[in-house]
Amino acid sequence: MSKEIFDTFKFKCGAELKNRVLMAPMTIQAGYFDGSVTSEMIDYYQFRAGDASAIIVESCFVENHGRGFPGAIGIDNDDKIPGLKRLAEAIQAKGSKAILQLYHAGR
Repeated sequence: MSKEIFDTFKFKCGAELKNRVLMAPMTIQAGYFDGSVTSEMIDYYQFRAGDASAIIVESCFVENHGRGFPGAIGIDNDDKIPGLKRLAEAIQAKGSKAILQLYHAGR
């Protein structure tokens, strides 16, 4: 295995990753019916954070009519910010960056 995988990586914008290991987005469908983040979801991601430099949080719908499945989380309105903030802080507390995967199911 290449040693470079454990080297830091710096983006042109200045953001830096502690290594080149990222957790790919895996949908767990644990969001509330309205698309808010649940405590179960926070626990899931916090448990996985730490070793990977970044955690890519599962797909987040950008518009309510673009939701593709039940249990999805959304960024469709400002009411979701407190839960998303708690999720990001839980991931960051373990030393990983938090990244959202955005999607629209095309409906």
